[in-house]
Amino acid sequence: GDDSLNSGEVQLDYDNDGSVSTTTSGISLDAGANTTVTLSVEVPAEPFAGTFERGLTVKTDDSDLTAETDDSANRTVEVDFRDIQSGIDAAATRNADTVTVAPDFRQPRTEIVVDEPDLTIERAAGATRPVIESPTNADDDVAVRVESSGVELNGLGLRGDGTGGPGLVIEDGATTLFDLTISQWTTGIRVTGGSDHDIRRVRVIDTDTGIRLGGTGSSEVRSVLIADAANTGIHVESEDNELNGLTLRNPEAAEGIRLEANDTDITQAIIRGSRTGILAEGLREDSSDPTARIETTNLIGLN
Repeated sequence: GDDSLNSGEVQLDYDNDGSVSTTTSGISLDAGANTTVTLSVEVPAEPFAGTFERGLTVKTDDSDLTAETDDSANRTVEVDFRDIQSGIDAAATRNADTVTVAPDFRQPRTEIVVDEPDLTIERAAGATRPVIESPTNADDDVAVRVESSGVELNGLGLRGDGTGGPGLVIEDGATTLFDLTISQWTTGIRVTGGSDHDIRRVRVIDTDTGIRLGGTGSSEVRSVLIADAANTGIHVESEDNELNGLTLRNPEAAEGIRLEANDTDITQAIIRGSRTGILAEGLREDSSDPTARIETTNLIGLN
């Protein structure tokens, strides 16, 4: 303009859900002059995985002018928030309860350890399911290991290479699994600890064993598809579980469901193609206190 800018400032703000990371640079210009100012801001840790768009605001402010200048420009940039493990770590430092995963994200081949309680890891809105592949050291590591209570995994894909251990291991607490696709693992889901797990709308495909339910029991498995399991669709090792609305399509499997613990309810299941539909071993023998309740379940085309 016509006035000199003797003590002005250019400011870059990173828009971050109410908190702002700011970089400033002071400039001095004669009337009618112009210059270029380079600003950069370090992206703070946020509970995201993959690439997301974030907002930037660049503005000028000169407190020495009679009429204060406050011109600003808004820009959108893509920020890479790295992998799911870094999102979990960021959630811990920011007391956040959700890690959001970009829809086209592919997790580096390392084990993910969920050791923060009451944490949800979910897919952002989008058509493409994020993919978590088998770790490089698949013989020792699993794709996702849950070590805390109250964890929810929602809208993710876990894809193995047909070797190594389980895709997902639950070691503690009450875990919710919703809308997952798990394929090409020795075992799709392995429960070794905790109770009251809620497994819903999960698809487990091309495994040796689809789901292995250990822990202390009292879990629900609902509206689950298990297809192409080589040995067992669902292996029940803990007591007091509910299996509802299952579809098991495993033409090569020895058994659709294997029961090795008491007090399991099986309702509205379709078991197709395995050599044995339901195999029960080692349960208590007491006709007045049934060890398993099987209702409205169809066994079709067993081998």
